[in-house]
Amino acid sequence: LALKGDQTLIQLTLINLLENAYTATARPEVADKRIQFRLRARASAVEFEVEDSGIPMPTHVRDHLFEQRQSTWGGSGVGLASSQRIAIAHGGKLTFREEPGAKIFTLSLPLLYEEPGALVSERSAHV
Repeated sequence: LALKGDQTLIQLTLINLLENAYTATARPEVADKRIQFRLRARASAVEFEVEDSGIPMPTHVRDHLFEQRQSTWGGSGVGLASSQRIAIAHGGKLTFREEPGAKIFTLSLPLLYEEPGALVSERSAHV
């Protein structure tokens, strides 16, 4: 797969999402400590999905998730606001959704060239 964009910035974004998932699941009140990373190659884009089983995100945090603010967790310094700007600058998007027992971030980026078909491949890994 060939992605459009700056490899270093894309890597920083993925590292930020994985660090956030680790921080969320490392909390002592989280019994089921689970992080899952999925990669889906679609016809014209690739999706990187980071899912964690950390505590649910409060509404007041979720409502301002992609706004610039200082890290309170001592993360990579990239932050979700910067990660979203990187995704948009690469013609993609960064989204968030919650399901019972899971918080899921999806980074979607366009491929350098388009492949015919809806789903090219899918990979999944548990961390």
